Amino acid sequence: MTERVPQNPTVTGVDCHAHVMLKSAPLVAGRHSEPKHDIAPEDFIAVLDAHRVSHGVLTQPSFYGTDNSLLLAALAHYPTRLRGTAIVPTDTGVDALVALKAAGVAGVRLNWFRRDVLPDIRGAEYGALLGHAREAGLHVEIYLEGAKLADVLPVVRKSGAVAVIDHFGSPEPGPGVNGAGFREVLKGVAAGDTWVKLSGPY
Repeated sequence: MTERVPQNPTVTGVDCHAHVMLKSAPLVAGRHSEPKHDIAPEDFIAVLDAHRVSHGVLTQPSFYGTDNSLLLAALAHYPTRLRGTAIVPTDTGVDALVALKAAGVAGVRLNWFRRDVLPDIRGAEYGALLGHAREAGLHVEIYLEGAKLADVLPVVRKSGAVAVIDHFGSPEPGPGVNGAGFREVLKGVAAGDTWVKLSGPY
């Protein structure tokens, strides 16, 4: 694969959420979805080119767990056009995160969607990971139902890491913008340490 535009292209737009995937790649247990077809990096680049969008962000799918090999391969082939968010083990240290950043990773992803019990965001393991992400200059992307964001987002923000909320924050249909999670998102946006990805919710 080779890049289809000159080095360091002018930014004409950024697609903030896409996946590369292979049906043949190993899948993790307990997943809430799985790939229905292959999507190669070239396929995504072709879509960007067709719509004159210069850059894109690849998101590590939850069904591959912490195996970011497909994501990293895509970033290596299109280093000036693509960045990515990776899913990493909680014991990943600063040096490993810095290496991921050098490979084109911009953030770490907490994909906690459709879980009955959430990991302990206030525990020592995640406290260390959030601190390491902050030190490495990576944002922390959260994919979670809107109501549950009220407990998780304030902890991420308190760590000093920049937060990125996936899929609009999946607001609850009932309370909508008055939901506790959505109110926390608005607080973060107003404070300047929280971004919201305009990617369609399920």
